[in-house]
Amino acid sequence: MNPPLRDKIAAVDGSKIHQVGTFKADITVDGRHTKTTVVICRQGFFIGLEDCKALDILSKHFPHPPPKTRTLFNVQTKKQESYTEIWPDRSSWLETLPDQDPSPDLINEVSQQLLQRYATVFDDSTELRPMKGAQVGKHMKITLKKNYTLFAIHVTRKIPLVLEKQVKEELDYILERKIIAKVGDVPTEWCHPIVVVAKPNNKIRLTTDLSRLNSQVLRTTHPSKTPANAVSSFSPKDKYFAKLDLVKGYWQMPLAKESQDLKTFITPFGRFKYLRFPMGFISTGDSYSYRGDIAIDGQPVQKVVDDMALGQSTYWACIALLCDTLKRCAKHGLTVNKDKSVLGATQIDFVGYKIGHNSIVADAKKLDAIADFPTPCNITDLRSFMGLVNQLGQFSSDVSGAATPLRDLLKTKNTFAWLPAHEEAFKNVKKAIVQPPVLGMFDPSAETCLQTDASRKHGLGFALLQKDQDDNRFIKDVETRYAMVELEALAIYWAIKKMETYLAGLPFFTVVTDHNPLISLFNKFTIDCIDNPRVQNYRTKLMHFNFHTVWKKSKDHCIPDALSRAPIRRADEDEEEVSSTSANAIVLSSIEQEAEDILVNNLREQALNDPDYQQLVIAITNGFQQTNQPFTAHFRMLQPELWVDNGLIVKGTQIVIPPSAVKDVLKRLHSSHQGIEKTKRRTRQTVYWPGYTNDIKATVEACSSCQYFRPSLPQEPLVQEKVPPRPFEMATSDLSYYGGDQYLPTVNQDSRSSQNTTVIHLPQTSLKTSGASSP
Repeated sequence: MNPPLRDKIAAVDGSKIHQVGTFKADITVDGRHTKTTVVICRQGFFIGLEDCKALDILSKHFPHPPPKTRTLFNVQTKKQESYTEIWPDRSSWLETLPDQDPSPDLINEVSQQLLQRYATVFDDSTELRPMKGAQVGKHMKITLKKNYTLFAIHVTRKIPLVLEKQVKEELDYILERKIIAKVGDVPTEWCHPIVVVAKPNNKIRLTTDLSRLNSQVLRTTHPSKTPANAVSSFSPKDKYFAKLDLVKGYWQMPLAKESQDLKTFITPFGRFKYLRFPMGFISTGDSYSYRGDIAIDGQPVQKVVDDMALGQSTYWACIALLCDTLKRCAKHGLTVNKDKSVLGATQIDFVGYKIGHNSIVADAKKLDAIADFPTPCNITDLRSFMGLVNQLGQFSSDVSGAATPLRDLLKTKNTFAWLPAHEEAFKNVKKAIVQPPVLGMFDPSAETCLQTDASRKHGLGFALLQKDQDDNRFIKDVETRYAMVELEALAIYWAIKKMETYLAGLPFFTVVTDHNPLISLFNKFTIDCIDNPRVQNYRTKLMHFNFHTVWKKSKDHCIPDALSRAPIRRADEDEEEVSSTSANAIVLSSIEQEAEDILVNNLREQALNDPDYQQLVIAITNGFQQTNQPFTAHFRMLQPELWVDNGLIVKGTQIVIPPSAVKDVLKRLHSSHQGIEKTKRRTRQTVYWPGYTNDIKATVEACSSCQYFRPSLPQEPLVQEKVPPRPFEMATSDLSYYGGDQYLPTVNQDSRSSQNTTVIHLPQTSLKTSGASSP
């Protein structure tokens, strides 16, 4: 008997069902056969819903009534084809709906009926249903470049012990659902590492780093409508609108058999290959968008990547078109997110625009960062704002002219005094910036550049140059304790996710940052080689975007720098955050594995009472500004790797030890009396303090036990030379020093007679006596 399922089972009334164990079984009822997992429970024997459907005990459409089957003429194939109507009696149901002015109660009632009638479409609890149809359900094939370079690793990346069980369960879960398959004892030319990220809900995200494969394949680019083109397609007569948000069910797309070996990955539990398309592959988004476009082909629906919207002049027509669209989704196996969809309304938010009756306006949030820029209170704030003005002023003479009164305040001879004239100029500049021609429509065919910046004391900012997409937000409390490299990486991740509508599907775009350490982390390193768990998490989530990161000096990084220093909105509560606990799961698990005798609580208490350590905490929080402490100065070059967690400083995956605790930590590290190199190796895996290599060497050499049991240096054995057969056949000599003179003693190996000759008389005396001596 196998262990119980990891998923909890509940009865119809919600009561818990206690599992005892499971086993595999083949069940046959009246010629109908199914393979299933039998769950042994204390309450008795239960048959699951899906097994009841497979055995025809219940209808496959339960709890919905069985659909009607109609015969329609297919124009393309010129044949009669049977067609299953998912919505029964649609016409009679729609006839009861009014043309205009539906009440809020009616709109809510219709929405609930749509959710019930199309429950399979809105069921996003699983992404395992394959897409259906000749084109939509077609197996995807990967095409390599002509001069491609193979990539395969044969050693699995290390996974923290605390996560190994969850990784095994996740692999078993997707293996059972035929998302992946075991490779077996056969060689493969491609093999990729896995990346495991701990999530805030105590679960994991298991992904595969396909960055090397992405650079060697031909991308199946699929053109998508731009947001501007999509919203401009609505009719001025449209009064009622609906919006559908497709779930990115990449696992719904089957992978061609000849391409499956390309997606091989290695884990501590063996090698596997994908049978469906995984997240992180360069063509996944394009292929998913392509299949979605085919599914709704011919429908008067506007679609941008995974967002769909429709509009009609009457409420009845809007719901009727929505029914047809949902029917298409059901026919082709597309899944819709019910929480992000709007099923009939007079106004919707769609791809950054507010759509209403004869009204299409840009979302005010897109320009709030500039329009609501706070009034400068000092010369620093004004310089930040003027940097933004100077970079955008080249696009409009109105901006440059309106900013003239503000430039006088920047002169060193003038005292900063904010007068009514400056306030008026400040408002005119903001008004000129947010109006065309400074900000225009997004053009995917033009070169796209995303500039990002982070300010520890203020917030995050970015500018999408094609100039109409600037935004910022305050940083959260937990983010104030991020290392600077983590904060700058967060700015890149947040900016790309906010601009996903514009950036998703682009063949290439550039991300500009003023934090140089991120260039290697985003451009060169594979994900599994990134030690910082937060940066690794951001890289993992951005794998399906094709971008290159470049560095720009801070003084030339004006727009995002100004926006990050003057955020105007709070961080959204629904924005995914890598909490301190989850982000440190890998770090702490590594520490516990290698140095579980170090009491973290005692370290935290000593750190709190150590003034030098607290100065370093303040320096990390403030970005190492104006710090001259020797202990703090040592860490200035390590700034990108440092972050603070609950009072303790962490460098990568190492805890930084307070100076007052170094002796105790050294004693614990050397408790097993290992040698110098092994103690150093253990230290590098767990803890850090300045000069730890010298301290470890001194500790080991001063340890009486280590010195007593240390292997002594054996004397070199004497070499017995053969006695020559006659005199002066072999003579040996060696250089020596005595009494201020150098001598070369020479010994005859036959008679053992010797002579000492000063070096200056060597050539003449030695050669006359014994001939050439062997050195």
